[in-house]
Amino acid sequence: MHVIFGQELEGCPMPKSFLGINRLVTGPRGLIDFLELRLGLAPAIDDHTSRLLQYREALRVAGEGNSRFYSDSFAVDPFGSSKVLLRWRDELRLNGWQAGLAHSAASRRLQDMADVEQIFNRLAAGDLDEADRLTRIFQALKKGADPGFEQFDLLETSAHFPLRWRQVLEYLQPVQDAFPLPDSPLAEPGSRLHTMQAALLKKPDDGEANDESILIVEGPVLSKNADAAAAMLARYHSDAAESCLISDPTALESLDRAVRNLDAPSVGSGSRSSLGALVQLAPVLLRLHWGPFNPQAWLEFFLHPVRPLSPKLAGNLAFAVNQFPSRLNPSWQNAIEKTISGTEDSEEKKRLKKQVKDWLSPREFSEQAKSEVLETTMGKLSEWLAKRGAFMESDKEKSTWLAAAGSVKSLARSIASVPEVTREDLERIIAEWLPGAASGESRPPELGSPQRLASPGHLLEPVDHLVWWQPREAGVSRQPWTRPETEWLAENGITFPDHELLTKTAQKRSHRAVLQVRKSLTIFHCPRSGSMDAVLSPLAVRLAAQFGEDIMRVSEDLIETEEVAIQPLPSHREFWQISCADQLTPRENESFSSLSKFIYSPWDWVLNYKARLRAGPQIDCRIVDDARRQGSLLHGFVESLLEPEPDPLEVKEDNLPGAGKDTEDYGAGLLETLVRRLFDENASISWKGVSRDVVMKWVETHWEEILSFQAAHYLVPGNEASRSELLYLAKNAIWELLQQLQAAKIDSVTCEEKITDIPFCGGNIGGFIDLKVTNESGGIGLIDLKLGGITYRREELLKGRHLQLAVYGHLVKSKYGKDAHCAYFIFSGGGKMLARTPDFFPKAEVVFPKSGSAEEEWQECWAAFEKLWSIRRGQLDSGRIELQPSFVLGNWAVPEPSKYSDYLNLAGWDETA
Repeated sequence: MHVIFGQELEGCPMPKSFLGINRLVTGPRGLIDFLELRLGLAPAIDDHTSRLLQYREALRVAGEGNSRFYSDSFAVDPFGSSKVLLRWRDELRLNGWQAGLAHSAASRRLQDMADVEQIFNRLAAGDLDEADRLTRIFQALKKGADPGFEQFDLLETSAHFPLRWRQVLEYLQPVQDAFPLPDSPLAEPGSRLHTMQAALLKKPDDGEANDESILIVEGPVLSKNADAAAAMLARYHSDAAESCLISDPTALESLDRAVRNLDAPSVGSGSRSSLGALVQLAPVLLRLHWGPFNPQAWLEFFLHPVRPLSPKLAGNLAFAVNQFPSRLNPSWQNAIEKTISGTEDSEEKKRLKKQVKDWLSPREFSEQAKSEVLETTMGKLSEWLAKRGAFMESDKEKSTWLAAAGSVKSLARSIASVPEVTREDLERIIAEWLPGAASGESRPPELGSPQRLASPGHLLEPVDHLVWWQPREAGVSRQPWTRPETEWLAENGITFPDHELLTKTAQKRSHRAVLQVRKSLTIFHCPRSGSMDAVLSPLAVRLAAQFGEDIMRVSEDLIETEEVAIQPLPSHREFWQISCADQLTPRENESFSSLSKFIYSPWDWVLNYKARLRAGPQIDCRIVDDARRQGSLLHGFVESLLEPEPDPLEVKEDNLPGAGKDTEDYGAGLLETLVRRLFDENASISWKGVSRDVVMKWVETHWEEILSFQAAHYLVPGNEASRSELLYLAKNAIWELLQQLQAAKIDSVTCEEKITDIPFCGGNIGGFIDLKVTNESGGIGLIDLKLGGITYRREELLKGRHLQLAVYGHLVKSKYGKDAHCAYFIFSGGGKMLARTPDFFPKAEVVFPKSGSAEEEWQECWAAFEKLWSIRRGQLDSGRIELQPSFVLGNWAVPEPSKYSDYLNLAGWDETA
């Protein structure tokens, strides 16, 4: 076996001159694994996360009742402090340090480290770190074990390595400084590349260089750099030139996408297995243990591409949580019952019930979680992954699922190593565990692509062209020990590799990117990329200093473009004309929502109710604070406050928000019953004479309970400002509404009264009336509740196109034979009542109409609507569907009537689009 070994050779591809059997190129981790295999040593479990938690526990125990050098930092950030100190400890161990040394003359820091080490050895008994593994290998070699190496080439000298490595390397008898750098420039004389190589090799070079053999390309965004680099790589491929690409494998997605867009060979990137998606289930599930109930976390669980729930159950629950962000209202339970009852297979029903029991009722914690609870969840997930993986047909997929099960099990062990876990600690544990667990098999480059290297230290042989993508050269960190500490360590046989030597070697690796290139070196740098360093690498800085701005290029300059003929978008037309007018017959039942579409955007009405075009099943994956949710919450809050409920805990499906309702704002479900507890017939106070202080106190008392019932996303950390703002709005707006009702001497209130099967000129109409109120004289008032849009509502009343109020008026007139007074109540701004006359609501803001009689509350609007309906009906009967609604609307015309239409783009685009 011929082995080439170097500190930076982990993951290095085999050099072309070294291809063959019994050949190995590797770095430190790979060599340890290989030596253990060759020497017959049991492989060690590499569980960095568990070691880190065990070391944190050792630091905590050592610090109890004692003042340690790390105590202040540990008190502020136990996890971060443990991570740094564990790295110090491992470096000391690699150089020969151990707790058994006589530390009486050592510094306080080393004494503290020795005390911690004794505790850590007890906690991590049986676990092997890198120093232990190297010691074990050294002992085997010392006893005469033979790894079977014919030749062992070392890229650097053994002086670059810690003591434990030096001991092992001494027995392997390496050939030092294999694959040396060229001793003379490889580039053509007279080129900038030749000049730079001569400077690095300290060779004389008097030529004038002004070519483009060295370029530094910058772009404002990563995608522009990717397009430029892809064009360059595609050109090298078409010219059959030998090229090489240096890049961090995790930073290749954008470049690979740009290369494939040019139909050039893929450079490879990312992961081609499902391992990443599988292990992501662990943090998704762990988030569900933190209270209060987080609708967004549950939605992400239900929408995850792989989850231990049936697709139908997950889909129904996702819809329920998205519409009603809580699991305390009936929508959650209804989704479960609907899924189970809709399944005929008895075995499938059992599986669904088990899924509900296992995954939908996790124990919640506020700040600290019991580790055994989290460990149990991860254990169930690991078991589920293993069972599912066992039934995979492909051996590759089976191994992926089993690998994910093993990774999740290791996370469970890590969590179990501490008795309690805080929210922050859990996030830090996951951050340590996830990168290693999710690292699936990388997508390989395609045939004909440039040779792909992860580090400049991997460039062992000359190439013609080198593209260096987003270089981030790592420096050499200094040892944290003071001179007296270093002297004490040296007296005890513990010496570190020379810092100056390591620094020069790091520079030497970087210089390979210049010295091993024959024709051109191009560095792509994106200073504004959020995922990359914002400054030039040291090598790029030196190149820029050597040649000035002449080597700097903008990425757009390297992208060849050609003029593309513009394909105009379909333009707006006045009408669609269809030959099957018999398909556009009137609907049997209409509502305000459908009538509004019919008048303002008939093509929207046709596509929705006749063509039945629907958006895809994709569910909104963000539960956010928006006007729809605020309006829904306040809408139901007011309804519940005003209308008594005989049994405030009884809620029927028909009373759920949006159930069968076709209104602009949907109700608030069980939120309504919570508020009605205060105003039922047995309540000690009445809204008719309640004071402002009582209303404010009551709202504050019930607010969080109501939110948890209907809008739990407001209780999640981070939404405090939105929650407080909405509470302030609710208190003031509700008090203003009560004042309006008290001034109008309202005697009774009915919320969400449903009236159906009322005839009108186009068939039957029905709907829900937000608030129907009756005063002491028996007069009827109708109130439509809105969150905002006061300017728009004023304009509606002013121009006589308040269609929703007119629909209310027509419904009540037809059912009760009485003309009703109508008004809008706007929540925003502290509450505002808008009416056309002061006759019924004396404290309302009166908006007098521009034309018609002021006494006409809704009748004139309804009459105008019926005329417009007849015009629209005539158009559809002739097969004409108007796409420019203002054509016949006249005074009813509004700007952008179909702004929120689901079918807006189907109607065509303006010339400026």
